[in-house]
Amino acid sequence: MVRTSSGTHRRRKILIIEDYDETRLLLGEHFMHAGYHVDTAAEGNVGIAAALALQPDVIVLDLAMPRLDGWDTVRILRSYPTTTGIPVIACTAVSSEERLDLATALGCNAVVRKPCVPMDVERVVDQLLEAPESANGGV
Repeated sequence: MVRTSSGTHRRRKILIIEDYDETRLLLGEHFMHAGYHVDTAAEGNVGIAAALALQPDVIVLDLAMPRLDGWDTVRILRSYPTTTGIPVIACTAVSSEERLDLATALGCNAVVRKPCVPMDVERVVDQLLEAPESANGGV
């Protein structure tokens, strides 16, 4: 269990939207062992449906995916009232500063560059979940 800011205990929910099977599995296993309830999606459309249905506490999102990429996925997530405040972390190998800035402009709360170890992602997740409501979109 993870301690929430209110002092009560509950299991945090994380949604990992990542098209690369090995990365999705690695992150999923890491967060499961860290005490999170983990859901995953292999592409953007499935991830959006999962976010709407599950209302996770945080979303880890790959930007460069086939079909619906991460930029469009976060833009769509931000258009729904029920998902607009969920913190989104872009976890990506994209190196263009312009493309990374676009991810932030569209609604990603943070960016973690690949290659990264799951602890790097967990550190950012923890920071966003512990931040005051005004710093992470109302969550």
